[in-house]
Amino acid sequence: MYTHLKRTEKDLEDMSLKLLCMSINTIKWGCLYSGAGIPYSPPEKELKRLFFNINSDNPSNNIYQNLKPLKCLYKKAKPEFVNISSEILNQLNYTWISKSFNKIISPSTQSYSILALCNLAEFIYGEDVLLGGILVKNAEILYDFLSTYLRNVDGLFISVEDKSKSYSDDIKIKPRQKDSKLNDQLCVLEALLCLYHITSKNELKEYFNPQNSKYINEARSIFNYIYENYHDFLELTSKQISLSISSLVRCCRYEEDTEQLINYNQLIALLCAELESRIKVTGELEKSFNNPNLASFITHFRAASALLEGSVETGIKKFESLSLRIYDNLADLFDFSMGLFVTGDSTELNYSIRDIVEIIKGFFVYYSMYKKDRILKIIIDFYTTAIERSGIVPSIVDRQFKFKDNEILITDEIPLLSECNKAPVFLKSFRYVFRKTQTFTVSKYFNSSYALYSSYLFLNYLTPIINIL
Repeated sequence: MYTHLKRTEKDLEDMSLKLLCMSINTIKWGCLYSGAGIPYSPPEKELKRLFFNINSDNPSNNIYQNLKPLKCLYKKAKPEFVNISSEILNQLNYTWISKSFNKIISPSTQSYSILALCNLAEFIYGEDVLLGGILVKNAEILYDFLSTYLRNVDGLFISVEDKSKSYSDDIKIKPRQKDSKLNDQLCVLEALLCLYHITSKNELKEYFNPQNSKYINEARSIFNYIYENYHDFLELTSKQISLSISSLVRCCRYEEDTEQLINYNQLIALLCAELESRIKVTGELEKSFNNPNLASFITHFRAASALLEGSVETGIKKFESLSLRIYDNLADLFDFSMGLFVTGDSTELNYSIRDIVEIIKGFFVYYSMYKKDRILKIIIDFYTTAIERSGIVPSIVDRQFKFKDNEILITDEIPLLSECNKAPVFLKSFRYVFRKTQTFTVSKYFNSSYALYSSYLFLNYLTPIINIL
């Protein structure tokens, strides 16, 4: 039984600190160091004012020395360095291998990059205002590119591909699609609200153009489009609806207009009701309104947390009871001896970093409300296997991580950056083969959308516990 290794909230705090460390590394090394996108060359005045306003005594000095500002992030890259050296301040040694880049640029990747940068800036600006300024400035650069190049003829956001032959060429962008996706518009909406929120902070205003009203104005325009086309949501898959509910709930944290919040709540309630119509009496979820087949295991996690978040936001209690029915089924699938969830008779399990964050986030939301010991143990045991043992984090910068008055030691199962040639970011996925070999096979690639979405969610949901427990 799970009770023979009881977990405590101190274990949860330690896990949250470790995930904070790994998320910070992913954001820094994915967005600021990698070069895995179209580079941004700041005007000389801006360069001196912000990007290289270096204080040699600043503990974050290596951020500025290694900084490679980007206009956009590519979809996929192999996070291995051209060369490796013990000298971390040598910029060329920490450039990722460019021939591995997949040059597709999506609205979701740009949006999750913006959200990750802004959330990290808000989390650390009290410790390092200059670094906070650099993070948000990069987020603004990413949005400018998104707004300029990732639109169709209707002004909606679509995926594109960079067809430029080299960095010295003029930018050549080719659309990957004509029709827009509703979920992409919602990703951009969330990014805009977050960007407006962070650039309105008094502590950081000196680093930005004070005319940040463009962010909130475009956010209003996007939400009006989404709200007027609400019926299109009802045709989405259960996975997409669940992600949309959670995104809309997070938007409510940034939205300050009372009338707009009423509209957000109406849309959240509508989408939760649509999910309700797809849930069987057993607590199992159908894939879509016209497909009675069961949704994936991970989609059940997304739906459970979305319904619980939707219930809290709207005050509609029946969504909570539906959520708990799904959660109870999911908890029964956890194999404590393996530290993973096992469904059916499969001989192997596959988890992306996006799957992992959905599971940890989903059970964390559940535990924070109901404080069940069994759920606490599932969270910690799953984290230990899926993050620390799997190899999905290829390296760590330092074994010790300190934040404010907190200090944590990262397990030696994750190698140090100085011991390998791999950047300290979340890799895309791992495959676990059991019964015979019991081995992990890890992806070689960094998927920017998956990794930065996961970093954003870890920062958004887990880091508050550091100041609560």
